[in-house]
Amino acid sequence: MPVFERAAAEYQVPLPVLLVLARLGSGFEDRGAEPTIEGGYGLMALRDNAWEGDSLPAAARILQVEPETLKKDAALNIRGTAAVLDAYAAEARIDRAAGLDAWRPVVVRYAGLGHENSELFADEVWHWLAAGFVSGNRCRETFHLPPQPVHRRPGASAGVLVSGLPPDYQPAIWDPAPSCNYSALQTDKDSVVIHMAEGTAAGVRAWYKTCSASSSVHYVVSEIGTVWQMVRESRVAWHAGCYNSRSIGIIHEGFSASTGHPGALYQSSSLLCRHLCRSWNIPMQHRVDGGPGILGHSEATEVCGEPNVADPGLGWDWQDYIDRVNGGRGGPRIVAAVSRKEHGDAGLFDLGIHGASAIEPRVGGPTLLVITFSSAVHCVGVPVASSVNVSSGQVTAVAANGSDLLVRMNGAAVAGKLVVSFPGVVGDGGAPVSDALCFGVLQGDVNADGTVDRADLSAVRQSMQPGSPLNPRCDVVVDGVLNSFDLIQVRSRFGRSVTPCP
Repeated sequence: MPVFERAAAEYQVPLPVLLVLARLGSGFEDRGAEPTIEGGYGLMALRDNAWEGDSLPAAARILQVEPETLKKDAALNIRGTAAVLDAYAAEARIDRAAGLDAWRPVVVRYAGLGHENSELFADEVWHWLAAGFVSGNRCRETFHLPPQPVHRRPGASAGVLVSGLPPDYQPAIWDPAPSCNYSALQTDKDSVVIHMAEGTAAGVRAWYKTCSASSSVHYVVSEIGTVWQMVRESRVAWHAGCYNSRSIGIIHEGFSASTGHPGALYQSSSLLCRHLCRSWNIPMQHRVDGGPGILGHSEATEVCGEPNVADPGLGWDWQDYIDRVNGGRGGPRIVAAVSRKEHGDAGLFDLGIHGASAIEPRVGGPTLLVITFSSAVHCVGVPVASSVNVSSGQVTAVAANGSDLLVRMNGAAVAGKLVVSFPGVVGDGGAPVSDALCFGVLQGDVNADGTVDRADLSAVRQSMQPGSPLNPRCDVVVDGVLNSFDLIQVRSRFGRSVTPCP
């Protein structure tokens, strides 16, 4: 967050807009020189594409660096995006005191996807500004944006309705790809192939509308659950090598490197997949052996003996997805979780704790957990501490806010696994939460390797360099200052370790 905050302050652009662009641009992952489907590069997906998206070369000119440097330097990529937004805002004479809504023309220009899909991209940005989010990445960093006061367009995120034949799947929007990107041959289907877009839904729609794509899918699903159909189910879309003629392809907004995906995406896609399985008599099961069923793009390429691809990635929850396809009433699942503490005058800082290798290293252990589920959650009856169980320590208060559950606690063991379960928490339909949260608590383990040792001391010392932003993992004392007191706390726990969560 400090890198985003400095860039926002330097160029006087809204921090929330930068955060949403990073979420949509890469899922807060450093993609380097690997382009998104929009022709975007780096953590912010600075554009250099066929739709006149030129934010990458524009940023390079402003910062006087090479475009290749901007692609690979994440901090510079963020700063370059802020610089471009500042330049666009100046050209459009944006009133920077007028609130976030005044920045929509700037975001539309940044999208660089042609008029229709640039407007759709802005709709997606405004959705996440209005909804807020908690997102994590593979580096166990967590980014939190509370809901912002913005106005959304009526009918936003649907795109333009195309006249003609209705879609094969009634909830979808018919948005046909050009005939240069698929075969008019009609075939029977015995499989569904799951893809990740490596970009946004707007980027997918723009890409598959160009003949240079030489590829297509049957359906596109956005993170908020909108579905577009681009190729008739009976036709052969070009998306999965030797599976093309026998399968229907569904591509999802997002990234294969992401650690998880929104519940709305899973729910919308699973309903579509259930329709496909019933319509074409496809087995509603995950297959990895080449047999009929539902499989990932990476599994299809392995069967075909083609170059390996990563999607849909390790963050795709196959169990949850197949359960939903089969109409199961599985309860909400955990998609993100943070331990939140106030570091003196430096303010609140979140550490990601969703994952087997996650560690809370600060004095006092976790005191406020913010756990995000795949859908809205509620406590059974009046929220009470007994709605949540912890394996050590005590829960003092519980509150549900949409898909977020806030758990106040204290007294967790200073060196051990902490398991958090939810016996009194249910989803909208009454299905109980069956998921549990497990992470390590180890005071002083600032590098999260499961042991307190000299490497942790070194990490704290490096973070104490003059001018360095506050590293909340190294501020073990939680006072907003990095100094010898943090080193003392690390030394006091030397040799302690925790067993990884299963």
